[in-house]
Amino acid sequence: MSDPRLNDACDQVQARLEADEALGSLEAHVGDCLACSELVAFLAEAPASADDLRSAPDLDLDPGFAALQAAVGKEAGLLASLRSWPTARRRGLLLCVGLAVLAAVWAIAPWKHLEPARAGLSVVGLGVILLAALWQSLRPIHQPPLPPWAWWSLVGVAVAFPFLLSLLPAAFHGEAPKSGGMCFGFGCLFGFPILLLGFLLNRAPTGAAVGSGLLLALAAGGALGGVTLDAHCGTPGMLHRVLGHGALAATWVGLGLVGLALGVRSSRGPELV
Repeated sequence: MSDPRLNDACDQVQARLEADEALGSLEAHVGDCLACSELVAFLAEAPASADDLRSAPDLDLDPGFAALQAAVGKEAGLLASLRSWPTARRRGLLLCVGLAVLAAVWAIAPWKHLEPARAGLSVVGLGVILLAALWQSLRPIHQPPLPPWAWWSLVGVAVAFPFLLSLLPAAFHGEAPKSGGMCFGFGCLFGFPILLLGFLLNRAPTGAAVGSGLLLALAAGGALGGVTLDAHCGTPGMLHRVLGHGALAATWVGLGLVGLALGVRSSRGPELV
């Protein structure tokens, strides 16, 4: 049968430890009592209290988390508001703007000068590309990224579609020739809304080049700009269509790849993907 005095001493030790008081005369008991000595040793090795941790001047935060905090802290106003929207709303806005530009450009086209089959191929093909590429360009960060083959496939289709269309006979007939530079400029103007929104709505626009949602938006915007030129340009000659129409998406994606690659290489802080 255990000695009641030992139990009383153990209770006193526990009470003083909870009150953060000195053990005093109870230290002799701690030396003789295995349970109390183990309790004292455990508390001696335990971390500081929660209040002490909160008041510590220099916390060793994870560098990636600290960089993310700094990046979020720089965002303010409209940019922060747009990027804080739920993914469904941001995707909906980007898709609506892309499809609205597509519909508007073709709605005002002089259809009496258009080849129906050729124009239909342009509209339907571009619509599918916009839906797929713009949807994936705002893929949530918490989800696994697209596999590289899937990402390259989307970018490749967006770049190749306007180029392949430029090899076909023009959809528009009956207009005076335009310069390739003029068409290229109008194509950039048509695709610019996608480029701008793709940047504003993307929560990680400056990440690695391969797998970038911003580059998917660039590819879709370039395809939009290049293909919609078919509705208003009847300039004969394959070279004009290839350089003024078909090369737009490839040019945008190429510049985007170079820009993001150089940006990541020159970055001094941790990379945000």
